[in-house]
Amino acid sequence: MSENKVPIDKISKLADEIRLINDFSENHNFDNSFLTTPAIPSELRENRDTPLIVMITSMFLVLVCTALILFYNPVLSNAMKTFIFLIGLFLTITATITAHLKFKENLITSIVLLGLITLLSISAGMFTPKEALDKAWQLAS
Repeated sequence: MSENKVPIDKISKLADEIRLINDFSENHNFDNSFLTTPAIPSELRENRDTPLIVMITSMFLVLVCTALILFYNPVLSNAMKTFIFLIGLFLTITATITAHLKFKENLITSIVLLGLITLLSISAGMFTPKEALDKAWQLAS
């Protein structure tokens, strides 16, 4: 017998069990619609904007990483700051990818990427805010 074929006796046993469950639920006034409907209705699945949700969550977590690097007391060791910075970079990449998937605009993608990288760079002490603004003006010119 082929691997994909199920024996008829197993199918009939399964069908009998399904009939038994349906009869039991009907006789005891149970709502058995949950057995045939998906857990999430299709209207909700279609309306969910996953890239936007992931992008906003990633941007929020980048802000959390920035706050940890700058304001956490007691002061973090350099290894911990580096680890949090790398997590922030990963979240920046995630936010950038999802922004591009959502908006399909290179300008918006660039703004998200440069904004989050600048934020992380300032928090890690790579640039001061004044140096970051000067570099932004140089790139804009």
